[in-house]
Amino acid sequence: MKRYIVLLAALMPLAGAQNGPSPGAPTILGTIPNRDNNNITFTTVQSDCPENQYLVYAQSDGGRISLTGCYRLVSNQFFVKWVDGDVYTYPADNLIPSDEFLNYMNRNRK
Repeated sequence: MKRYIVLLAALMPLAGAQNGPSPGAPTILGTIPNRDNNNITFTTVQSDCPENQYLVYAQSDGGRISLTGCYRLVSNQFFVKWVDGDVYTYPADNLIPSDEFLNYMNRNRK
């Protein structure tokens, strides 16, 4: 998982942009399950987030998005500020990479 985090840290500035990620970069990095049995989905979309921060959202089993926020990778933690004002950190080691991210990693393996 450490190599994912290294690539993720390098990918973030290149992927995030107001108009979405650059061509070939994954839009969905992956998910982390939370204690409410929802998924927290980490993206490379900057959206309305400040510079060097990216869109994150919590999604229930039915697909309903219940909360959005912005995050940045700090050391080995996703530092998330939700729109309701709550701030949480999530270990990057808990990220379940999306197929899109894994395919990107395999294409760019050195």
